[in-house]
Amino acid sequence: MEIRAYEITAERHLKPLNTELIDDSWDADKVCRWIDVSNINSEEIENLLDRLNIDVPSRVREAIRHAQERPLVIPLEKVLFVSMPVFVRAGVSAYLSTLCAATTIITIQHSPEPLLEEVAERCQSDRHLPEANPVAVLCHVMDAGLKRIVPLLLELRANIASFTEDLSLKSEPDTAQEFLELKNRINTIEMIFEDQTYCLSEIAEHQSDTLKLENVYKLIEALRSDLQMGFATIGRMKDRVRDLYQHHLQATEETTNKRLKVLTILSAIYLPATLIAGIYGMNFEHIPIVGIENGYLIVILIMAVVVVGQLWDFYLRGWIK
Repeated sequence: MEIRAYEITAERHLKPLNTELIDDSWDADKVCRWIDVSNINSEEIENLLDRLNIDVPSRVREAIRHAQERPLVIPLEKVLFVSMPVFVRAGVSAYLSTLCAATTIITIQHSPEPLLEEVAERCQSDRHLPEANPVAVLCHVMDAGLKRIVPLLLELRANIASFTEDLSLKSEPDTAQEFLELKNRINTIEMIFEDQTYCLSEIAEHQSDTLKLENVYKLIEALRSDLQMGFATIGRMKDRVRDLYQHHLQATEETTNKRLKVLTILSAIYLPATLIAGIYGMNFEHIPIVGIENGYLIVILIMAVVVVGQLWDFYLRGWIK
């Protein structure tokens, strides 16, 4: 188990604390603190909650023990539990569980993520928190996670532009696989935005005198505005990929039609010659020209005339231009 604890100072900076001093007085005083834990099991989580003496209902304790794979918000008067995707790890959304009490926020990383350490380090000197409030810390972490997604969006946009330029040079199997990869990357980011929007809506609708959520409504609205911009960007990317896919289907269909056209013309050209060969290949005694000395050459000449005549006719019709 790894525990990092910080105190939110009057200047709204973070000051590291000795985790051995964690006890029930932390939840009783008016000082806001952030406790970040990772690589923790169920028993260690229970011990931490007991040391802080935070009144956590069994439903919330059960949610804390396990890594969530879907958004979950449990709003109560004294505590607020939120599980939402905050970052992308190896192309998959990674969830962060958060427990907010009156003066304490506990972030639980079932899978360690460097983002939280980076946020804490920046807030110790370079930046300050928007509010000295546990939910404000959560909003700040979400904001940092959204900023981490921006490079992924830019990279995705560049990939779509590059894919558009060299689409004609790609073979069909590779092209289909790349379309699928682009759609999966877009869907992953879109689902993160959807889950975060849901959680923010649930938090904004929650009323609690203990948690003082009215102090962070502006932060929540700012995040929701950023998410709407993200949705708009993702929507444009989906439209580009959809249009690109339709163009690819049309180009593939056109190529297939050209190939079928060539095969049809070849079939039409060789069909009369095949018919003549079939007739003279029948096992009858009295077939015209068979008994003539130069009959073979005459039949070949007839076939050649028919083929050339068909080619000339097709050319005049514009079928083989």
